[in-house]
Amino acid sequence: MNLKALPVALALVIALAFAAGCGGSDDTSSDPTVTQGVPTVPDVSVDPADIAPYPDDVKAEFLKNCDATSGGEKSMCACILDAFETTLPIDLYNKINDPNAQEIAPAMPKATQDAANQCVEDASKSKG
Repeated sequence: MNLKALPVALALVIALAFAAGCGGSDDTSSDPTVTQGVPTVPDVSVDPADIAPYPDDVKAEFLKNCDATSGGEKSMCACILDAFETTLPIDLYNKINDPNAQEIAPAMPKATQDAANQCVEDASKSKG
């Protein structure tokens, strides 16, 4: 497995942290949205049978990079990793983070984005 710096996941963390500081939207429309270059579409379906814990090397790399880009928000990073593991199959995670050069990164399921947003919101509340 080729582990890169996981730029999309980290962009998501940064975008989520920014969104937490600026307030969110209650828009529940089915129109696609883009968060820091990550398309999100509410109807992306994920087979629950495909959900499984990520390999230890993927977890370690995500946590290392998240910690570095979030200013040391270890609990928030762990929460986001858990959100990813419970809503985003590893194959889709890998495709989002390292799409083929000829492909556009696949959409992030709305459930994943919502769960990660909740982590950021909880972290923001615990600071305040």
